[in-house]
Amino acid sequence: MILAGIRNMNVPALIRSARSRVILHAAVYAPFAASARHCAAIREYLGRPGTNGMDVITLPRTVEPWSQRFLHILRDRATEAEARRELSDSWRFLDELREGCPARLRIHELEEAPCFPALIVDDTILFGQYANASIPAPLGIWVRLQADVERLMGWSITGVPENASEFDVAAYRVVEDCVRAMQSGENREHPK
Repeated sequence: MILAGIRNMNVPALIRSARSRVILHAAVYAPFAASARHCAAIREYLGRPGTNGMDVITLPRTVEPWSQRFLHILRDRATEAEARRELSDSWRFLDELREGCPARLRIHELEEAPCFPALIVDDTILFGQYANASIPAPLGIWVRLQADVERLMGWSITGVPENASEFDVAAYRVVEDCVRAMQSGENREHPK
């Protein structure tokens, strides 16, 4: 499914329906923090026993030269101060979530600019695109697809099978991007 704008994907309902896995790869989470529906869905999911918790892939707390450039791409019309404030608000939100569920929330800091925003909930994959444009990513084109995410995640260890379908290979590109971002950011400290 292809839709204009992530709002049409109803992310809070998708997160609320999660049975086992949520991976957020959106770089900056201030818009989530500002949405009561997103906050409630995330907290409900994190509080639900029997799930694998949540992985959040984010820009580092300290602005690096590459992340400063990325913030400009992400928020084309924002001043540098506004973009930094949004990053600070994002980290405040993540810190609050981690305080409430320290064992259930894993934060992975990016070490390079992300290629696209993505969200994986169980076997649902959503992804959009970043662009040098005045229109921000949430208002861009978004794709929603279903795939066996657990199997695709395993390919990051075993490699892509020779008989893999073209669709699965294409879906794996999104999953692998998330896996690589989580692996590169998993050993970094996340001080407050």
